[in-house]
Amino acid sequence: MDDLIDVFRARDAPAVRAVLPAGAPREVFDTVPDVSAAVLDLLEELLPAAAETEGLTCTVWPTVPWPGCLVPAGHPWRTGPWAYELHPAVLAGLAGTPPTGLLALRPYGRPLPVGTLAALAPLTGLARRAAAGGERLFYGVAPRGPEEA
Repeated sequence: MDDLIDVFRARDAPAVRAVLPAGAPREVFDTVPDVSAAVLDLLEELLPAAAETEGLTCTVWPTVPWPGCLVPAGHPWRTGPWAYELHPAVLAGLAGTPPTGLLALRPYGRPLPVGTLAALAPLTGLARRAAAGGERLFYGVAPRGPEEA
């Protein structure tokens, strides 16, 4: 199953929880929609490594604990949506560095997936708006329905 990943800015985790699961963050928050997982992987490779921290600060949704290896049908960890807060180091790195500068942080030179650099530009803009507004960055993943596959 493919996932739709939206990176968005919000005041805090409770503001995000107030939207989920009934609504989609992209309908409420300033969002960069349909970000490739490869872009998020690259950000975790670049920014948290520089800040010596993990990329995610916390799971925002679902609020119930992870049930373990066997996730029952209908459980929020199986059905989604899922939302995560990105570490402040990710926000600071994106807001303070142009996309080409981010690539200079890359510790090794394997080829980037096609479109990765172009996808960083809207994320740096989103991060700048979040920083200017005293907000945080989050990302949400919603399972792609059969009609969207």
